[in-house]
Amino acid sequence: MRILQIGTYPIQPRTHGGQRRVGAILDGYRRHGIDAQYVPFFVADNYPTGRNGSAILAGPQTLAKIARQPLFEDLILGEGLDDDSEACAQFLKLYRECRPDALQFEQPFLWAAVKRLRESGFLPLTPVIYSSQNVECRMKEEIYARSLPPAEREPALLRLRALEEDLSQHAQLVIAVTEADARRFREMGARHCVVVRNGHDRRQPSPAAVARWREQLFDGWLRGYAFFVSSYHQPNFYGFDELVGPSLGYIPPDGRIIVAGGVTGLLSQHERYSSASPVNGSRLHLITGAVSDDDMAALLHLARAILLPITSGGGSNLKTVEALFSGRPIVASSYAFRGYEECASLPRVHLCDSPAEFHASVQRLLTQPLAPAEPAQETWDDALDRLTWPALTDSLVPQVRAALEPAQLCASNA
Repeated sequence: MRILQIGTYPIQPRTHGGQRRVGAILDGYRRHGIDAQYVPFFVADNYPTGRNGSAILAGPQTLAKIARQPLFEDLILGEGLDDDSEACAQFLKLYRECRPDALQFEQPFLWAAVKRLRESGFLPLTPVIYSSQNVECRMKEEIYARSLPPAEREPALLRLRALEEDLSQHAQLVIAVTEADARRFREMGARHCVVVRNGHDRRQPSPAAVARWREQLFDGWLRGYAFFVSSYHQPNFYGFDELVGPSLGYIPPDGRIIVAGGVTGLLSQHERYSSASPVNGSRLHLITGAVSDDDMAALLHLARAILLPITSGGGSNLKTVEALFSGRPIVASSYAFRGYEECASLPRVHLCDSPAEFHASVQRLLTQPLAPAEPAQETWDDALDRLTWPALTDSLVPQVRAALEPAQLCASNA
């Protein structure tokens, strides 16, 4: 069996949650003998290290449209693949070389262009899989509400909803990340929907990384820090601003909040989170740029608390699983545990849905004696084992094969 996965970002290196999920599914397919390949169509400047032999870069015409409407980058990429002559030619060439038995869409955006290519006879009616990371039209609703003029919001949502519903109805299989998302896709007309939650890999930091970050961060006066890591995604900033901020005066003078990941770019755009802020500047430390997996594991290991101030967005949050595997105390909104409700009862998890509760829990964890890291592999072995990427993708492959067999049989008899 051959599966061609397509999406709007590369997956090397695997930094944000979407890249890790797509890459884990690709690895799972290959581990089970499926000849899988991933082809991204994306803006080169957004992922300067993501170019490889199968990468398709957006051309000048597509880039010009995105420059005029940056909020709709994913939709413009998806609708423009067949209009971008060079990119389209490259995609058709890769498709013919792969000769896939199924075409898997990582997020829905490229469906618009591929559907037109199928209807025009440039592509065969290959069975389709929709691999979702959230219900896009629901997740974008809040972003549009905060970013678009009122008159533009509903047309934008209708455009996205129509795309997602159409793909759900054409797909032989829809892969959702939560049961709640699966219900929404069934309401959209999905014929067959399965749930594969976001996962993580067991990872221990190297002693060298732990020593390096301990020396760099604990400079004689710092008692401890709470750690927040997330991607450059607007809902991540909204949650931080709502539950952790906007003022960090509750953080003790010998404490700090350390932030890593793309969300640092969003925080740095706001004056109240700049180093010049009289209160926040002394309590907030942004680690900008790429952070290796080993360094990330060390930062999680050294933290007194992991923060999950998630108040919106779709799907489930991969950082929740990462925090669970760290063994450290977690201060989180209830919303952060959607899809992992059975893990919210762990003693080290502190659910806080108001700023006052969130602030009090963070303050308490930063001032009380440091508890040793809880050995996750001993205390919650069975539950966490089920949340490793290999375990999750092992359960997916048989369901993919079962969903595609009738479609392949129809194609062979046609």
